[in-house]
Amino acid sequence: MGFYCGKKHEEEEITNLFTKVSDEDQLIIFTDIQYGSVNQIFTKEAIRHQDKNVEILTGFNLPLLLEITMSKEQLSKQELKDMVEKASRQMQLMDLNAFVTTSKEEDIF
Repeated sequence: MGFYCGKKHEEEEITNLFTKVSDEDQLIIFTDIQYGSVNQIFTKEAIRHQDKNVEILTGFNLPLLLEITMSKEQLSKQELKDMVEKASRQMQLMDLNAFVTTSKEEDIF
């Protein structure tokens, strides 16, 4: 699901999503910007539904998203923390100067 909270009906959809989560379900929510509008609404609803198995991950990256969504079993809070730590260690700024060569024919990869 994708949400950009600029309209009231999107907030209602998020609220309705939480009512559909059963006791057996695990809901892992990915938001791109911590304290952004979508994150704020999901956080507010997660606090209201603390009895549900809900986690919010913010500032995520694609490898982390893939690893979590491909998991076949529910993940514990510690497993999620470990995955986030691993993903954050993998994030790097590419040093493009490292790829500059004196020969135009050399393959950079």
